[in-house]
Amino acid sequence: LFFEVNDVNPLNAFSFELENGKLLWDVVVLFAANINYDKVEGRPYLYFNPNVRYLLDNNEKFIQPLRQRGIKVLLGILGNHDVAGVAQLSDVAARDFARELAEICRIYKLDGVNFDDEYSKDPDLSNPVFVERSTKAAARLCYETKRCMPEKMVAVYAYGKMYGESYVDNTHHAREWMDVVVPDYPDTENGVFNNILPGLSLTHYAGISMEFNDGRGPNLNNYFAKQLKSKGYGWFMGFAANPLYYTKAKTNDKGQVVAQPIWDRLANVTDLYGLGLKAPAIYYEKNDPTPYPYGMLGN
Repeated sequence: LFFEVNDVNPLNAFSFELENGKLLWDVVVLFAANINYDKVEGRPYLYFNPNVRYLLDNNEKFIQPLRQRGIKVLLGILGNHDVAGVAQLSDVAARDFARELAEICRIYKLDGVNFDDEYSKDPDLSNPVFVERSTKAAARLCYETKRCMPEKMVAVYAYGKMYGESYVDNTHHAREWMDVVVPDYPDTENGVFNNILPGLSLTHYAGISMEFNDGRGPNLNNYFAKQLKSKGYGWFMGFAANPLYYTKAKTNDKGQVVAQPIWDRLANVTDLYGLGLKAPAIYYEKNDPTPYPYGMLGN
């Protein structure tokens, strides 16, 4: 489950509880920190906007409670409208950036990272830290990141150049350095994701992706739930879960529905687990670790 942390408290993952008390989501991604370019040093670095910084600085209130309930928390890494990008680093730069990521994950007790190749400008190829954007460069960054923190998770959003290589150096297979692959929404509109790398088990893949903010991707209905289970996919993904739309549709200024209620879209979790999803009982305001009764939302 990806949270847009500029708007929503990641503790809202606690709202999604199955009938036996187990939480629905196994992984939460904090979306997102950025890969930025330092013009003075001439190198990429990890940047935190104020919302991400607040969560990290207060991680005992907003991150560790998730981990204590068994949820792994990953830091999303996203381009930021400059020449740095997660799929355009040279081998040396990838190693350096991977070390920085590993240090941050250990300092803040995070469980890994998720890479997303979006919002980056074309690289300056006169600078030796950059290469042409490619799936090969993306795979190198994943590999170097896993080398620096083998105990942590490396996940990718299969978009741009972030996905597509089976090997690094013709030796190291993707199963060594890529734990989860999340498909783009159009890739799952008409069926489960099937762009599978040879030798990488379906347990590494999210079969479907659901964008809750604007209604993209398929619902976890009876058909898709059975497809995920029968074919052996390890994951399904949700993006931008906002408590405002747990049980009511999101509409635009003309009153037109742009996204169904999130609970409607998750209606058939029973087909996966033999257990239904409880009605939401709590929610969390932004930057507040206090659980509030869901009936208070909007009051």
